[in-house]
Amino acid sequence: MEKALTETLDGTRRAGSVETLSKDVDHDIERFARFMRNALSDWHAWLAIRSLNWDDWRETPSWARRTVHDLDLNWALEGIRMWYVEKHYYGLLKQRIFNIREWVRTAEPEISEGMPDMERLWQFASVFQEYVDE
Repeated sequence: MEKALTETLDGTRRAGSVETLSKDVDHDIERFARFMRNALSDWHAWLAIRSLNWDDWRETPSWARRTVHDLDLNWALEGIRMWYVEKHYYGLLKQRIFNIREWVRTAEPEISEGMPDMERLWQFASVFQEYVDE
Protein backbone atom coordinates (compact mmCIF):
# COMPACT_ATOMS: atom_id res chain seq x y z
CA MET A 1 0.00 0.00 0.00
CA GLU A 2 3.01 2.24 -0.34
CA LYS A 3 2.92 4.97 -2.98
CA ALA A 4 5.92 6.84 -4.23
CA LEU A 5 6.06 10.60 -4.07
CA THR A 6 4.50 12.00 -7.18
CA GLU A 7 5.86 15.14 -8.71
CA THR A 8 3.51 17.74 -10.08
CA LEU A 9 4.16 19.83 -13.15
CA ASP A 10 5.75 22.60 -11.10
CA GLY A 11 8.21 20.08 -9.60
CA THR A 12 6.83 19.96 -6.06
CA ARG A 13 6.37 16.60 -4.39
CA ARG A 14 2.98 15.51 -3.08
CA ALA A 15 2.23 13.01 -0.36
CA GLY A 16 1.26 9.45 -1.11
CA SER A 17 -0.24 6.97 1.30
CA VAL A 18 0.92 6.34 4.85
CA GLU A 19 4.39 4.85 5.00
CA THR A 20 5.21 1.47 6.48
CA LEU A 21 8.41 0.44 8.20
CA SER A 22 10.65 -2.26 6.85
CA LYS A 23 12.37 -4.85 9.00
CA ASP A 24 15.69 -3.02 8.56
CA VAL A 25 16.09 0.04 10.81
CA ASP A 26 19.09 1.32 8.84
CA HIS A 27 17.09 1.20 5.61
CA ASP A 28 14.29 3.19 7.22
CA ILE A 29 16.74 5.72 8.63
CA GLU A 30 18.11 6.24 5.11
CA ARG A 31 14.54 6.67 3.79
CA PHE A 32 13.83 9.20 6.53
CA ALA A 33 17.02 11.11 5.65
CA ARG A 34 15.95 11.09 1.99
CA PHE A 35 12.52 12.49 2.93
CA MET A 36 14.30 15.20 4.92
CA ARG A 37 16.54 16.09 1.96
CA ASN A 38 13.53 16.19 -0.37
CA ALA A 39 11.61 18.48 1.99
CA LEU A 40 14.63 20.74 2.36
CA SER A 41 15.14 20.99 -1.41
CA ASP A 42 11.42 21.69 -1.94
CA TRP A 43 11.55 24.52 0.60
CA HIS A 44 14.68 25.97 -0.98
CA ALA A 45 12.99 25.92 -4.39
CA TRP A 46 9.74 27.46 -3.12
CA LEU A 47 11.56 30.22 -1.26
CA ALA A 48 13.75 30.94 -4.29
CA ILE A 49 10.65 31.40 -6.44
CA ARG A 50 9.07 33.64 -3.79
CA SER A 51 12.22 35.77 -3.63
CA LEU A 52 12.04 36.66 -7.34
CA ASN A 53 9.23 39.13 -6.71
CA TRP A 54 9.68 41.69 -3.94
CA ASP A 55 5.98 41.74 -3.04
CA ASP A 56 5.83 37.94 -2.82
CA TRP A 57 8.93 37.85 -0.63
CA ARG A 58 7.62 40.57 1.64
CA GLU A 59 4.34 38.64 2.07
CA THR A 60 6.15 35.38 2.86
CA PRO A 61 5.64 34.68 6.58
CA SER A 62 8.74 34.64 8.76
CA TRP A 63 8.07 31.04 9.79
CA ALA A 64 8.19 30.01 6.12
CA ARG A 65 11.53 31.75 5.67
CA ARG A 66 12.82 29.89 8.74
CA THR A 67 11.77 26.41 7.56
CA VAL A 68 15.08 25.81 5.79
CA HIS A 69 16.93 26.57 9.01
CA ASP A 70 14.54 24.38 11.02
CA LEU A 71 14.90 21.40 8.69
CA ASP A 72 18.64 21.72 8.09
CA LEU A 73 19.83 19.43 10.85
CA ASN A 74 23.12 17.92 9.70
CA TRP A 75 22.70 14.81 11.80
CA ALA A 76 19.23 14.19 10.37
CA LEU A 77 20.27 14.75 6.77
CA GLU A 78 23.26 12.42 7.08
CA GLY A 79 21.07 9.56 8.30
CA ILE A 80 23.26 8.63 11.27
CA ARG A 81 21.50 5.84 13.13
CA MET A 82 22.18 6.89 16.72
CA TRP A 83 20.70 10.37 16.21
CA TYR A 84 17.44 9.02 14.80
CA VAL A 85 16.78 6.44 17.49
CA GLU A 86 17.92 8.59 20.44
CA LYS A 87 14.78 10.01 22.10
CA HIS A 88 16.07 13.54 22.69
CA TYR A 89 17.29 14.17 19.14
CA TYR A 90 14.36 12.39 17.55
CA GLY A 91 11.96 14.43 19.68
CA LEU A 92 13.56 17.65 18.43
CA LEU A 93 13.32 16.49 14.81
CA LYS A 94 9.72 15.37 15.14
CA GLN A 95 8.69 18.61 16.87
CA ARG A 96 10.22 20.71 14.07
CA ILE A 97 8.46 18.66 11.40
CA PHE A 98 5.17 18.94 13.31
CA ASN A 99 5.49 22.73 13.68
CA ILE A 100 6.17 23.27 9.98
CA ARG A 101 3.34 20.91 9.02
CA GLU A 102 0.89 22.84 11.20
CA TRP A 103 2.06 26.21 9.88
CA VAL A 104 1.57 24.98 6.31
CA ARG A 105 -1.90 23.62 7.12
CA THR A 106 -3.02 26.91 8.68
CA ALA A 107 -1.37 29.29 6.19
CA GLU A 108 -3.53 31.65 4.18
CA PRO A 109 -4.38 30.12 0.78
CA GLU A 110 -2.89 32.96 -1.26
CA ILE A 111 0.47 32.53 0.48
CA SER A 112 0.48 28.74 0.74
CA GLU A 113 -0.03 28.17 -2.98
CA GLY A 114 2.79 25.92 -4.18
CA MET A 115 4.17 25.56 -0.65
CA PRO A 116 5.87 22.19 -0.08
CA ASP A 117 3.69 19.48 1.40
CA MET A 118 4.89 18.18 4.77
CA GLU A 119 2.28 15.43 5.22
CA ARG A 120 4.34 12.49 3.97
CA LEU A 121 7.36 13.46 6.03
CA TRP A 122 5.12 13.84 9.08
CA GLN A 123 3.45 10.48 8.45
CA PHE A 124 6.80 8.73 8.23
CA ALA A 125 8.06 10.52 11.35
CA SER A 126 4.96 9.34 13.22
CA VAL A 127 5.38 5.74 12.10
CA PHE A 128 9.13 5.85 12.79
CA GLN A 129 8.31 6.60 16.44
CA GLU A 130 8.02 2.81 16.89
CA TYR A 131 11.80 2.47 16.59
CA VAL A 132 12.40 5.23 19.11
CA ASP A 133 9.98 3.76 21.64
CA GLU A 134 11.66 0.33 21.57
